[in-house]
Amino acid sequence: RPGVVRAVTLDPRLEHWLGTKVHRSPGEVGLALDPESTRHLLEEISRRTGALISAGQPPVLVVSTEIRLPLKRFFESSLPRVVVLAFQELPGATEIENAGIIPAPATALRIEAAPLKAAA
Repeated sequence: RPGVVRAVTLDPRLEHWLGTKVHRSPGEVGLALDPESTRHLLEEISRRTGALISAGQPPVLVVSTEIRLPLKRFFESSLPRVVVLAFQELPGATEIENAGIIPAPATALRIEAAPLKAAA
C-alpha cells in the first residue's frame, strides 16, 4: 500500500543498548559486541527479515539514526540484502507496519538490570 513500509524494528531496550556499543574511529563506525550478542542479533535479523523475503516483500529494518550506519556495517557482509533505514529518513506521513520486533539479547538485559539491583 502507498505510504506504508512493512519493516522489522528493534525492541527499545535493544536500540538503547546498541547505542552504547557504537564504536567510532577516524573513517570508520561500527558496533563492538560480545560473541553471544553478535550471534543473537544476526540470527534474529536473518529470521525476521527472511520472513519478509518469503512473503515477497523487501527485507527492511527501521532503527534510530544513531545506530543505522553502525548496525548496517555490522551485518552487511552476512545479510547484504537487508535495507536499514532510520525512522527520520521516512517521510512524515509514512506508516510503519511492524513485521516483527527484534528482542534484546539476555546479555544486554543483564547489563541493563545490574545498576537497578545495586541501587535497591
